[in-house]
Amino acid sequence: MTYRKPRSPRKDLLKITEIQRWYDNMGRGSVITADTYFRRLGAFCEATHTTPLGLRRKTGYMNLSLS
Repeated sequence: MTYRKPRSPRKDLLKITEIQRWYDNMGRGSVITADTYFRRLGAFCEATHTTPLGLRRKTGYMNLSLS
C-alpha cells in the first residue's frame, strides 16, 4: 500500500518490490520523510551511475534507509 506516489522523475524505481516496500514502510512514519529519502536515493544513484540494489550490493548493507 503506497500512501502517496512521489512526483519524482525516478518513480519507476517503485516498480522494484524492495524499493516499494522500503518507501511504504517509511511512509507509515512520515510521508514527507519517505518522499525526501526517495528523492535523495534516486539522485544519489543517478549521480553515481548505480541502482539502489547495486548500491546495496556494493555496501553489503541490507537496510536502504538513508538516515
